[in-house]
Amino acid sequence: LRLRGCTHMVGPSSFGGNDYPGILVGRFEVPAAVYQGHTPPYYLVFAERAGWTVSSDTLAYRFDARRAGKQLELLPGKLLHVAERASRNPRCRLRHAELANFDRDLGIVLRIYNRSLSTLPDFTPMGEDELRRFADSLRPILDEELIWFALVDGREVGFSLALPNVAEAFQRCGGLRYPWQVLQLAGAMRRIRSVSFKILAVEPEFWGMGLEAMMFARI
Repeated sequence: LRLRGCTHMVGPSSFGGNDYPGILVGRFEVPAAVYQGHTPPYYLVFAERAGWTVSSDTLAYRFDARRAGKQLELLPGKLLHVAERASRNPRCRLRHAELANFDRDLGIVLRIYNRSLSTLPDFTPMGEDELRRFADSLRPILDEELIWFALVDGREVGFSLALPNVAEAFQRCGGLRYPWQVLQLAGAMRRIRSVSFKILAVEPEFWGMGLEAMMFARI
């Protein structure tokens, strides 16, 4: 980099928005979640030894479902109020994804993703090929009941995605270093007790209608 006249470098980063930029800097005892970077502590030691400083932080939140109550009565009152008010609006409704119509729903996700995230600084629109590769890699673990679309006047304008946390199953079987661990993984996949909430997006012109609260409460 110095030979090319550079004076600063920022990273580790990635060429797309769906990889794992950065390194873990705290809470190493919290188990990994699927599609979330989870580097070991010595990465941070190396970075600090090299004189790196923090450029920006990304936070992940952990929530125990038991704190929501059996009827969601323990969730924040404002969230429930907004979700309930939006559900009374005859223009608004939700539907879950239909894996039988995978290509149709994938096209809807691409439109909403690029329109909703276009407000972020340095956002790069996702192409159809990139989204298809990403979606195909997820397809074996997708659950229709964890993927929701928000509709206004019958048109999808938002979506939310959560995934069964397969990292929990891999941790339980110790990885896939030996052939018999494939069978252990199959058993562990049926005992997953957590999900990883990946994204919630709404097209900008529909912000403020409570669609976000409806999808969050439903998942």
